[in-house]
Amino acid sequence: MIKINEFAFCFFSSDVSIVIEQENELTKLSDKYLIERWYRHDRNSGKYVSFSQMVNDAIDDTDSEFMIFCNPKTKFTSNDIEFILDKLSSGYCFASVVSFGFFGFSKELIRRIGMLDERFINGEWEDDDFAIRLKHFGKAVWWEYDTTKYDSNWSTSGNLKHITLSIFNQKYEIVDDTILINNNFFSHKKISKRHRKSNSEIYNSWSSEDKNDGTGKMINYLTKYKTKLVNYKSFQEVVSFNFNLQRDNNFFRLELSSDKKITMFIVFLKTVDDNRQVLWSDSISNNSWKTFEIYYNNDVEVRLFIDDNQIYTNIIGVKSENNIDFKLPKILKEVI
Repeated sequence: MIKINEFAFCFFSSDVSIVIEQENELTKLSDKYLIERWYRHDRNSGKYVSFSQMVNDAIDDTDSEFMIFCNPKTKFTSNDIEFILDKLSSGYCFASVVSFGFFGFSKELIRRIGMLDERFINGEWEDDDFAIRLKHFGKAVWWEYDTTKYDSNWSTSGNLKHITLSIFNQKYEIVDDTILINNNFFSHKKISKRHRKSNSEIYNSWSSEDKNDGTGKMINYLTKYKTKLVNYKSFQEVVSFNFNLQRDNNFFRLELSSDKKITMFIVFLKTVDDNRQVLWSDSISNNSWKTFEIYYNNDVEVRLFIDDNQIYTNIIGVKSENNIDFKLPKILKEVI
C-alpha cells in the first residue's frame, strides 16, 4: 500500500473556460492533497502533433511522482480523482475512469516502460498501443471506460484521422489469442534525466496482471490476450486485388477478391462537416464479403488500409457502387 499525499493534475484543454469548470471539482480536494497543476493552455495553446506528445510534455514538466490527466471532454467529480488515487495506491500501476480521457499513473511506470509513442499523430491508437504495452509489462491495470462521463459526440479530428492505424499495424499483429509484438519497432523514448531515479517502493507495490480489471475495448487487450515479442523478416511483393463497395441508403456490402492472402481495414466516417466521427470500422480478408447497416442518411467518407498504408479515400453518396482494381506493393512478414 502506497500513501499518496500529493499529485500533479494535468488539464488538457486549451479552452480556459473548460479548465475553470473542471478545476471546481479539483479544488474540493485541496485540504487533503498537495496538488501541482499543469495547464496545456499555458504550455502550448496551439495544436499538438499528437496526444502522446502532450502527455509526455506533462510528464517531463511536472515534479510530482503521481499524475492524473484530464481530457477537455471529460465530466469528472472529485470522487473520480480519489478513485484513481486509491487504485494507484493499492497495487495498480495504471488506473482510469474514462479510458485515455481521465487516467493516472506514476512516473515510475514511465521509467519502466517508456514514454507514450509520439508516432501516433493526431491522436488515435495511442491508447491501444499503451494498453498492449501494459499487458506486456505484466503488472496490474485498472482500465475503466465510463461513457456517461465523456462527450464522445464532440470531436475536432482533422484529415489525418485513422492514419495512425499504419503505425499500430507495424508494431502489432493479433493472431488468435496472442498479440505478436514487432521487436524491431518496439522502442520508446525514455523519461527525462531529471526524473530517472527509480522508486522501488512504488514498483514493488504493484500487483500482477491477474488483477487486471475494468470495462471497454482496452481491457480486452489486458485480459483476453497473451503477448509475444518476435523478430520479423520482411519482403515486398506486388499484389493485384479488387474491392467492391455497394451502398443502398443504410445498407452496405463489401467484397475483397485476391489470389494472395491480404487483409484490408475499412473505416466509414461522417464527413468533415460532422467532424469525421466514426460510423463503422472493421477488416475484411481476401475472397470474402460482408454486409452491414449504418443508420446515417448523408454522404460518408470511406478509408481503406493495407498493411502500413492508407491506400484509398473517397466520399460516397446514399446510393452508389465503387468497383476498384488495385495493383500495389505489399509488405509480407514472416516470424524469424
